[in-house]
Amino acid sequence: MSSPAAVFWDYENVPLLASVPASDASKALIDALSPHGIRIVDRKVYYDTEGDLSLNAGDLCKNGFTLVNTPRRGQKESVDKKLTVDMLCFAWDRLSETDVKPSVVLITGDGDYVYALNKLKDRRVKVFIIHGKECRLSADLQSIADVHMSLFDDILDKNRQLAAEENARRLRKILLQEVSKEDTKAEDGWVLASQVAEIFHRKTGSAHSGTGTRAKLVYKEAREFAMEMGWLEKGRCFLGNGKGEIIATNNAGPRFSKEEFLRVKSLSGIGSDKATNQAAPTSTGTIGPPAGPSTRIFIKNIPRGTSELDLVEFIEKQLDSTVIHAYRKPWYEAPYTFAHVALETERDAERLIILATESKLILGGRHLKVDYDRFCKVHPKQSPSYVRGDIEKDLVEGDSTLAFCKILKLSTVEGWAKASVVSSRFQRYLILGAADDFPARSRDDALRQGLIECGRSVHHQQRLAGFAHVSQSQLVPTENQEHICLRLTPKGTQLLMTRQAPVLLDNTLPSLQKCKTQHLYIKSLPVSTTVRELVHFLKTEHSLTIKKACIDPTKPGYTYCTAHVEFATSRDSDKVLEMCTGNRLRLENRPLAASVDKFIPDWDAYCPTRIYTAEHPSSVTLYHEASLLPLSTLSSKSYKADSNNQNNQAGNLPDLTARQSSEERRGGNASPFSVTQDLLWS
Repeated sequence: MSSPAAVFWDYENVPLLASVPASDASKALIDALSPHGIRIVDRKVYYDTEGDLSLNAGDLCKNGFTLVNTPRRGQKESVDKKLTVDMLCFAWDRLSETDVKPSVVLITGDGDYVYALNKLKDRRVKVFIIHGKECRLSADLQSIADVHMSLFDDILDKNRQLAAEENARRLRKILLQEVSKEDTKAEDGWVLASQVAEIFHRKTGSAHSGTGTRAKLVYKEAREFAMEMGWLEKGRCFLGNGKGEIIATNNAGPRFSKEEFLRVKSLSGIGSDKATNQAAPTSTGTIGPPAGPSTRIFIKNIPRGTSELDLVEFIEKQLDSTVIHAYRKPWYEAPYTFAHVALETERDAERLIILATESKLILGGRHLKVDYDRFCKVHPKQSPSYVRGDIEKDLVEGDSTLAFCKILKLSTVEGWAKASVVSSRFQRYLILGAADDFPARSRDDALRQGLIECGRSVHHQQRLAGFAHVSQSQLVPTENQEHICLRLTPKGTQLLMTRQAPVLLDNTLPSLQKCKTQHLYIKSLPVSTTVRELVHFLKTEHSLTIKKACIDPTKPGYTYCTAHVEFATSRDSDKVLEMCTGNRLRLENRPLAASVDKFIPDWDAYCPTRIYTAEHPSSVTLYHEASLLPLSTLSSKSYKADSNNQNNQAGNLPDLTARQSSEERRGGNASPFSVTQDLLWS
């Protein structure tokens, strides 16, 4: 026998959202409480008619709620007192009238009702607590309740989900009827996939485009609908063609029939099926390139952060075979990525496809999807060899020479390739890549993997003694130097320093050739750094000798700035590069980055107050704002003209006051350089 229950709603504590109709809330309450064997006989809402303006009293009255006005009149607990008395009276009346124990449903999160509820519990009254989403449920109230739930999360949202599922079932029924009428028109899987997508678009108004959307039916309702019709299996979308045949499809379109799939499964020696004894039908008509066996596969849905080495080890463990090469595409904002993999035999590729179809390839909690590689005809230049575990171990442990030789021995790439070593604080990696687009791609890839930080893409050259922390332009004294090049030929490996003027070397690893440079471009400086602060930091804390230095104007919204520094010797610049590579050069606890300055500034084109020079160390301004010279106010030509006048020859500043007076005569705004010479010269 169901227990009589009354609902007591403290509306001040748990208000109803304006977007939720009262009818939906009432129905959801009944649906949520019915499974607990209670029968609602009374419903009361306690609220202040003057304070609770958001309450729609008319809607609640229509849905069976009794509205109890609780004017506060300066009393904070007027709602609690009325609700407590009514709740106790309801329980007392029901206990005296019948032997069936009543139930109380209290919608609140306030702990002031704990004492009254304890007295009801002593008389075996069942207590239900429904709390709100915003309010904090009292721990005492939660412990005393027989059942507690959230009004918004457990009742209203669940009710909406059930309604959405009902609508989805209704939609699938309509789709099933529509498709059954047009089955005779579908001659192959591609046409049927297009028809289903068009019907779904027509019935729901959802946009669809692209072969992937049409083939896989990306919408949730359509996928479940295809599964109910037997068209969709785990890991692969099977679409029927109206003749009892099932076509397997993926993003690239139909592939092969289910019978062919089962035949391949039996040949691969994985599992067994009764359908494998049937004769394989002829290939069904498809749009696009025909499916065929291949050693190259395309793997999708790879978890973010998975390296080629991790992927290769996973595949080799699954197949107990060898992977020839693997190339993982760089990920961007997506949580997954793709990879091109070449296996040893065609049978290995078929076995891996079968494992993916049976949802047995799980890497990082994600089911991998595998198909023959039809998106990219992999050229040796586009598929660099992966770095095996022993090579990675050699790199990490510092035996860089041995690792370098192993990589060259493993590599099967012929023609041009480029190599770059990127370094983090704890690990070093050597990356091989294609000749056309490697530098930018490898840098971005290393950034996303966390191997290097922004601004620390420092290239290295291999040495017998280990890694040399140098920049690209320091390798050879040529103006056109861009990167280190490796030419891998069947006869051996040649290390080419530049593409324009190659330096052919023997099989031994070369010694380092440096050009004498003192110009560095320092990045990632704190935005408030002045020239004087930077020079003081480099001179006093690191004992470096500086000839000239200047800071570039900071762009609006940027949190860092950059500087051009000319050191007295190349040894000082090498020391800065080495410290930046190891994250040991920090200003205000911010690691700095440095590279060879390819944009050496025209010192005469800068305002003298922005430049530190060893001849005039005090000429730089104390204030960062004064160092931001708008080029529109003083052009490079005007600086050069000022540098030739007599005042500048004596070491004085340009006549800024005269320039400002001319601005005022033209009616313009005052120049930002209207500061005294005493302040500028400090």
